[in-house]
Parts: sequence; C-alpha cells; structure tokens
Amino acid sequence: METTTSHRGVLDPEAAARHFRLARYAPSPDLAHLVERHWFVEWHPREPYTQRVVTHPSVNLAFEPHYALVFGVVGRAPTECAAMCAGPALAA
Repeated sequence: METTTSHRGVLDPEAAARHFRLARYAPSPDLAHLVERHWFVEWHPREPYTQRVVTHPSVNLAFEPHYALVFGVVGRAPTECAAMCAGPALAA
C-alpha cells in the first residue's frame, strides 16, 4: 500500500505523535472512487491523553477485536480521548 503523509484533521500532529501512531494508506485503484484512504491508529496509553480532531464530511468504520463501529458527520468538535481506549484500533 502507498503511504500518505497527510496530517489532515489532526490538531497538533507533533504532540499527537508522542502519544499514538497514525498510518494512512491510499486505497487500491479499484476502490479509489469509494475510499479516500485507509488508516490505522495504535496506542498503548500510560496516562490519559485527549486528542482534538477536525472532522470531515465522511464516514469512518472502526474495528476492534470484538466489535465494529460506524461514525458519521458530527455537528460539533468531538473530544474523544483516544488514549482512554483499551487497546489498538483499526479503522478504514
């Protein structure tokens, strides 16, 4: 997969990089008309950390070992605390 270097939507990416790993990948050519990118986030929190993001008009699918979630467009700035989650997440 081709890696993208965009920090789009992540406020203060340098601080974020100290708390979690974010990797973004371009979709395969046959999915490019449906998928902007795939992304993976991994964290192993030692203390709570709040990451503010700017959402974009899109849908995110998040997969954890025992469940999946669907996130749509939100009307206000979210304040999810990624480091409070129990383990690594995979999202597309």
